[in-house]
Amino acid sequence: MNILAFDCSGEVLSIALKKDGSPVVSRTVEDGGAHSERLLPECIRLASENGLELKDFGRVVCSRGPGSFTGLRIGMAAAKGIAMGAEAVTGTGEVVSVSTLEAVAASAASFTEGSVVPVIDARKKRWYTALFVNGERRCEDLDATDEALVAMVRKAEGTPRLTGLPADTERDAKILAENGIKAEIISEAAPVAETLISLSEGREADDIGQGPVYIRKSDAEEALEGKKK
Repeated sequence: MNILAFDCSGEVLSIALKKDGSPVVSRTVEDGGAHSERLLPECIRLASENGLELKDFGRVVCSRGPGSFTGLRIGMAAAKGIAMGAEAVTGTGEVVSVSTLEAVAASAASFTEGSVVPVIDARKKRWYTALFVNGERRCEDLDATDEALVAMVRKAEGTPRLTGLPADTERDAKILAENGIKAEIISEAAPVAETLISLSEGREADDIGQGPVYIRKSDAEEALEGKKK
């Protein structure tokens, strides 16, 4: 089966594909979050370079959150559209979505060794994060304050290792240091889209109603609730 994967949860667009019987190939696009303009053209280009068309992908894998609300919606909509098109033409097309934090953690070098803490800047002085120990999840995805981040990391086994964008990991390492916790920063990581492909193996296809997982209300929802009070 040919598999296409992409991550639109942040500022960087990550795309990968696995042609049946061939190694995974990937591309990272620094598009400043302009995924609505770049995602499909880049998918088409990468597919074409490997002798494929979008209709040839029997499985499409995407990150389901947490992350940018707009980016997640774009990614999920594109995944469903490509899969539906493939199914209409070839009879096979499915979507598998994976936690963004799980993918970021599993992309880290030596993921299965010790405690790995993926971090994503959630804005508003908060962090999307989780704790994985020896490759196993130890908590749900969190929308954490600095204090909640520190409390979670205190549960780590051994030296906690941070992974994510450099700006995020450096800031979190400083926060932890200010609270007496020495953390290491993992500098080597595979492209997230490549990891999405490996994580999707053996997983069931999403239910038709599956959408992005935000774990936080949008600004619009919070504003509406404020007006109702």
